Amino acid sequence: LVMSLAGITINMMTLAGLILGLGMIVDSSIVVLESITVFRAKGEKPSAAAILAGEEVMSSIIASTITTVCVFLPIYLFKNQLEIIGVLVQDMLFTIGISVLSSLFVAIFLVPVLASKWLPVYSRLQKPLRNPVLAKIDGAVAKGLDALTAGYKRILSQALRHRLVTIVLVVSAFLGSVFALFKLEIVMLPDMDSDKVTLNIEMPLGTRYEDTKAVALEMQEFAMAEIKGIKNIITNAGSSGDMFGASGGNVASMTIILDLDDPAADSSQSAQERLRSHFADFPNAAFSFAKDGLAGIMGSSDIDIVLRADDLAKGISDAALIKNILETQVPQVKDVAVDLNDGLPQVNVNIDRQRAYNMGLSVSAIAGEIAAAMNGVTATSYRQRGTEYDVVLRLAKEDRYELPDMGKIFVRSSSGALFPVSNFASFEKTQGPVAISHEEQARVIHITADVHEGFKIKDTEAKIKTLLAEHGIQVAFAGETENTQKMLGTFVLVITLALLLVFGVMAAQYESFRDPFINFCTIPLIVIGVVIIHLITRQAMNAFTMMGFVMLAGIVVNNGILLVDYTRLLVRQGMSVINACLQAGASRFRPVLMTALTTMLGLAPMAFFPGKSSMMTSPIGLAVFGGLASATLITLFFIPVLYSLVNGKTKEQRDEN
Repeated sequence: LVMSLAGITINMMTLAGLILGLGMIVDSSIVVLESITVFRAKGEKPSAAAILAGEEVMSSIIASTITTVCVFLPIYLFKNQLEIIGVLVQDMLFTIGISVLSSLFVAIFLVPVLASKWLPVYSRLQKPLRNPVLAKIDGAVAKGLDALTAGYKRILSQALRHRLVTIVLVVSAFLGSVFALFKLEIVMLPDMDSDKVTLNIEMPLGTRYEDTKAVALEMQEFAMAEIKGIKNIITNAGSSGDMFGASGGNVASMTIILDLDDPAADSSQSAQERLRSHFADFPNAAFSFAKDGLAGIMGSSDIDIVLRADDLAKGISDAALIKNILETQVPQVKDVAVDLNDGLPQVNVNIDRQRAYNMGLSVSAIAGEIAAAMNGVTATSYRQRGTEYDVVLRLAKEDRYELPDMGKIFVRSSSGALFPVSNFASFEKTQGPVAISHEEQARVIHITADVHEGFKIKDTEAKIKTLLAEHGIQVAFAGETENTQKMLGTFVLVITLALLLVFGVMAAQYESFRDPFINFCTIPLIVIGVVIIHLITRQAMNAFTMMGFVMLAGIVVNNGILLVDYTRLLVRQGMSVINACLQAGASRFRPVLMTALTTMLGLAPMAFFPGKSSMMTSPIGLAVFGGLASATLITLFFIPVLYSLVNGKTKEQRDEN
């Protein structure tokens, strides 16, 4: 309903938001139901159990929900800095936020009513199962859960007795994961297999359309013979020309649509490799693959070398040298290209001004006559049935095809005499000006390349820097590296603001800065699980992984909130801190475990079995799954230990007062 009112559609990202929120929307209800079950087991009536349970966990589930949702606010604030990533995830985060907030209202208002009147909760003593098979299964499950809880309580007791050892182990695991984190590859976008491959072909300037077409059709034959699973193939040769009037007969493109539903079909990467194996057959042609999907929108290559070219001639020479080095000495790269094209072929008309003036000719008259003869001039307009057609007059094709034909053009002098251009001008074949980019008021040339699958961009850049340094060439690197660094800088700001918001929510709940600090210490523990799961799956971290880190900052504190809130309640009731930590851990073990498992299992299909269109959302699921697993497991022991250390003297101080 809220999505409809907000004008948000059901699409890949919003569906991913629903999947991500699927496991979290039951968390609050689980906590409420678990608390009601405990009170019912103590003999409370259904209505009284619902009221008492709601009062006991109300502040916890509200704080947990707000911390989960508030971490999304910084992403909206920094949406412009995140560029296309921010645009993609905004609707997904909105969907998660709305679903989680809706589940809070259900847990507060609907669940207690249902559990007290319409679907009352009973313990097995109050209402035993009559079916013997179900009774045995239920008994086995109950014994298993009781054994798990008892085992956790024993381990927690040992952890509370050896608090220093527990903290050292946790800190060591965290530091080890941080060290491993810097060893992981971090890229801007995940690898996405597309169903489309577009090959661009560029022949030398001046190449005839027929020759360009022949190369394009030959590549098409290779594609049809070798690539498996082609649904459609479209080949275009020539173009309508550019703004300078170039013919465009030297360019062509070929687009291949693959049938990814066919198990035997080639992937886009393998299709590119098959085509790339034939590039050497056409030494005069320059081939490049167009980027598809998000990579095409971002418009960046894996390697982007920026060469300053204050001296244009030296810059062109250095760019050619760099291209040769990449192609011959760096086997990790492919599709090397320089953004500096050769100038367009042109003819310079050198006029002997003095001779022309002696003949009564002006330069403007000469230029106008040549332009009219070669390019044409509109002589009149022809109208037929309300449509006008320009009538362009120029020399016939056979009279303007060869360079000597220009010398046969006659120009009328001021006296009315006609003189051929060859009498006062000479002709020279040259190239037009070379287009070169300017960045920050400096001439630059970009040499781009992509990295073969299985190689790291960072290692490849280091090798290129070493090779270029040997030749005394100073360059800068942009592309994937620059985009990734900008992304990481923005996400540092996003995560910092998210942590401040989470801390503010917990400080408002506890009316203290000490207890929120205890929960705050659980957030770094997400690094352990995220690193481990990426090492196991051998996947690179990317912008969507960072989005998972932001979400985890609001999710993992929920378990700590449940533990700390109940521990505070037991301490206020007169229990010692150590016993309160032990009792709170045992009491909240099942709801913490259930809320974590529902979220993780809800994310498992997205994280480990991604579909064809879920390569953008799969990294989020993978990061949240791993981070939540490690944080939950460690939090169950770390939070009670840390709470007992920070508040160890609370009971004694209260007795003294």
